[in-house]
Amino acid sequence: MPAGNQTSEIGVHFDREKFLDAIHHVVELCNDRPDVLGKTKLHKCLYYSDMLQFFVTGVPVTGVEYTKAPYGPTARYLDWGLQELVSRGRISVHRETYFGLGKYRYKSERPLQTNLLSGQESALLNEVAAFVCEHSAREISEFSHAQPWQDAQMGERISYSSAYQLVPGTTPTQADLEWAGDQEDVVRQFKRA
Repeated sequence: MPAGNQTSEIGVHFDREKFLDAIHHVVELCNDRPDVLGKTKLHKCLYYSDMLQFFVTGVPVTGVEYTKAPYGPTARYLDWGLQELVSRGRISVHRETYFGLGKYRYKSERPLQTNLLSGQESALLNEVAAFVCEHSAREISEFSHAQPWQDAQMGERISYSSAYQLVPGTTPTQADLEWAGDQEDVVRQFKRA
């Protein structure tokens, strides 16, 4: 089972149950079109929802850690989350061969009932899922190779603060970076006290 808070970023805390609800929500959105949502697209739905929410509010939807992978950012605990939802009878997962590769299909087995997502977070997931599912897995992977992905080493964590690089014209200034560094120093000192 994943730890409750695996990042050191200010304001970022991994909420396991909310993460499960976010996965279930996206799967449920695509129930009528199971062929459009594979694992790559599910990773991207979660990534963009978390990053955009962080950009707007300073707090992500789920707080899960994202790492750089060849096909774009990936949610660290997605496999755990899918297995947990299957074990709870909330979704089903089917693996099939597609052009010689494994492809996953997801189905919501019952309506999302423990929704920990706010109305705004649900609406954001809806918008992101609609955008992601309009594109092929290859297109959305290439799209996700934006600056935050490029700046990370393969397998390295992609910070939530990199969300500002996803929106043109919002790159932090040197003064912003210095302020953020000062805030981290204050938090470290507070934790030692």
